Amino acid sequence: MAVGVTAVMAADLYPYLQSGQLIGMLSGLKGAAEYEKLVDIFAAYRDPMIDYSITVDEGGNKILPGRPFGREILNDESSLALSKITTQTKAKFTADQYAAFTAKYPEHLTLLNSLRSDEEGLAVIDVTQITPDMRDQMGEVLFRELNQLTRNTLYKFKVARIGMNAQSVAHIMIIVFIIMGNVGYFIQKARGAKD
Repeated sequence: MAVGVTAVMAADLYPYLQSGQLIGMLSGLKGAAEYEKLVDIFAAYRDPMIDYSITVDEGGNKILPGRPFGREILNDESSLALSKITTQTKAKFTADQYAAFTAKYPEHLTLLNSLRSDEEGLAVIDVTQITPDMRDQMGEVLFRELNQLTRNTLYKFKVARIGMNAQSVAHIMIIVFIIMGNVGYFIQKARGAKD
């Protein structure tokens, strides 16, 4: 069994985690933020050279697209890009990646080339430049794949990571208030000693 608990409950459950009675624990907002990041890295990741269509195995089970799990992937540059909270709008391709991507959509090659620009030796398509007419022309499948290749996760799916920013500010403020309280205490003690 694995659990997701609030931060104040986590201390009570660590003995069960250490004994192996729990196989894992997401503790508090930090655990939720880490889980969100892992979902982006392994489930939401898209490589422009790979076809991520849903496949079916011999038993008739659907195999959903995504990246196979591996610890070495966590240090990959693409993984770090997926964890950004700011909105990303540009899909970037090397020459080989762009060729492989456009080969999947030969009927839209002219449209993709009209959207393409070159930045630092990479082919770049900015999804904000796609007009509603272009979107209708390219279809929903191509548009969604382009949007995923920007490495952008919708803001609404970054709730825990965004919450971590607010939590960090709250903790810093508490530390500042503690320091101010201690300074005030020692100043009062010093004045009391003079009297």
